[in-house]
Amino acid sequence: MCMKFQKLVVLILCVSLSSFGYSQISITSYSIYALGINTSKDKKITGELKLFLNENVDNLGAEINGFYNFTKHDYHRLSLGLGVGLYPTSAQISDWGIAVPVQLEVYPLQSFKKLSFVVEIAPSCLFEDMVFSFRHLWGIRYTF
Repeated sequence: MCMKFQKLVVLILCVSLSSFGYSQISITSYSIYALGINTSKDKKITGELKLFLNENVDNLGAEINGFYNFTKHDYHRLSLGLGVGLYPTSAQISDWGIAVPVQLEVYPLQSFKKLSFVVEIAPSCLFEDMVFSFRHLWGIRYTF
């Protein structure tokens, strides 16, 4: 399972970067829990690949999200998404699930909008055991 998962993550990353290569890319570091690669936030519909890197290599999680970005204001933007992911529940078992992330991106420096602060909350459901959970992440995003 681990080898298949690693190949899936590499394939998703390659496809994402090649299909969105013409657009702006941003990297988000979510506290100590995850790393996100986003497509351009200047469009209404965007995507993000999250890798949950706070575990050992055999127990990594990944999530692919699609977001609808509401109108951007001077100091913030709100986004609503839907994501599908593989979430490790133990070293041997991984569970597929869905999440509904809501992101608030805050631009504290008006003269440097490439740097922003991101807060995300996401109710999620794991299919195998029908476990419902509520996740929160916060982080810093840099847009290239």
